[in-house]
Amino acid sequence: MKEGMTREQSAILRGIAILMMIYHHVFATPEIYELEYFSVLQFGGVNVERYVAWFFKIALGIYLFVSGYGMYYVLKKRPVKDPAEESFAGYLFGCYRQSVAKLGRLYAQYWYALVVSMALVFLFDPDAPVFSLKEFLLNMLGVSNSYNATWWYILQYVKMLLLLPLVAALFHRFSNPQQERKKWIFYALTAVAALMCLLAGRFWLPELMDLIIRAAHGLRISFTLIFIVGYLMARFGVYQRISRLKIFEAGKPGRKVFERGAAGAGVSGGRTVSERKVSGAGASGGKTVSEREAFGAGVSGGRKVSEREASGAGVSGGKMLFAGVAALAVSVVVRVLLSDDPAYAKMDFLIVPVFIFGVLTVLERLPRLSSVLHMFGGLSTYMWLVHIFFWRGVFRPLVIFTGVSTGIFLTLVALSAGAAALLKAGEKLATRIRLKFE
Repeated sequence: MKEGMTREQSAILRGIAILMMIYHHVFATPEIYELEYFSVLQFGGVNVERYVAWFFKIALGIYLFVSGYGMYYVLKKRPVKDPAEESFAGYLFGCYRQSVAKLGRLYAQYWYALVVSMALVFLFDPDAPVFSLKEFLLNMLGVSNSYNATWWYILQYVKMLLLLPLVAALFHRFSNPQQERKKWIFYALTAVAALMCLLAGRFWLPELMDLIIRAAHGLRISFTLIFIVGYLMARFGVYQRISRLKIFEAGKPGRKVFERGAAGAGVSGGRTVSERKVSGAGASGGKTVSEREAFGAGVSGGRKVSEREASGAGVSGGKMLFAGVAALAVSVVVRVLLSDDPAYAKMDFLIVPVFIFGVLTVLERLPRLSSVLHMFGGLSTYMWLVHIFFWRGVFRPLVIFTGVSTGIFLTLVALSAGAAALLKAGEKLATRIRLKFE
């Protein structure tokens, strides 16, 4: 992760998250849905699937972290004529403009999925609620999630995106000293006003304190913290800094090897390598390598490099892999020990970044699995928006038909992914039509 978390890695993480989320919604509290099934993870009378599903609540933390991480780059794209002359107010305005644009893109997908899915529900589901224009509009705005319980996240996302520019401005350093002073005056006055409200609510106005408490609960601090941590880790390049630590560097420089176009891990001894016989990571002894066929370590570009440079994913990669596996194991164990209910998320703002580092480090060695997860990541938004309709609607008998936990999960994933692919195809078609007439 020397370049931080890439767009492709973000998609992979969203793919992991949507699969975890679906599993969590099915098996975390099966009694709520009166679900009876044969468990393939039943050991000693313990339903392991339930506890796996509890851990998979971390899926929401992954989404939040990835969203916050990506928003750093979204805010960086704000149009600025002269950074040296940018004002505090101008910075805030630019960040809010980017946040609103991001919200607009999410709402477009949300409304599209809502209209299509609810039209089908009202037409074909005998248990569909009676249509109410008020309820429909409240769901459209994200204020109500009566149509789909998982849509509560829409309003949460709105709150976080409206808060983020204030966080971003706090950590932004203005070139103009006057604007830097204005920034600190603004936050000082905000802190004083917040403290006065707390004191007034505590000692004189209990109604005000109730309002403050409701506002804090509505912001869902544990979730908002994960989002902000994601933003800050991108802003300060934490993953990049970790990857460049000396502990992950290869060993001391050794003999020289000749580099002619290969990249990867593990050339031994610095001897020349033969063409046609080298493939993959690792060449050893006494052969030559062609530019086209070598795909291993230590040969690229026609310059001499030390074994330390050439080893790539050999020594340093091995250390990084060990660190990734350790991070993954520690984060899983800690979260399992801390989780006391299916909705646990209190410490996820600390656990999720470690878990993501471990997952991405390990997946760098698993390209085929990464490709599959990347595919699900591309469908994840629509899968999130529609999967509950399959789980609780007219398709439920089909979902639970196998009666086996694995079959139930895979069926729900397949139906959700299929619906998401159709929605995405419709979205692309609408985009092509719009561009054609512009």
